Amino acid sequence: VPAGLFGENLRTSGVDVTGAVIGERWRVGETLLLEVTIPRIPCGTFARRMGVAKWVKRFAEEGRPGAYLRVLKSGPVAAGD
Repeated sequence: VPAGLFGENLRTSGVDVTGAVIGERWRVGETLLLEVTIPRIPCGTFARRMGVAKWVKRFAEEGRPGAYLRVLKSGPVAAGD
């Protein structure tokens, strides 16, 4: 999956994003502080962008919604943080 295909600003590896709890805070790097706000649920706009039939249904059935996070404290991020 190419970077940015899902509109993400931050890609993770080895982090259980689907198990994120609303209100949970994540520190990334030295200063960036993020807070989990809501589960990521795909919409019709995203489905049209993907161009895949029944994308929203398939996404939901997979059971890995992921999460949206808000920035509480900004800071630089580098690979491996």
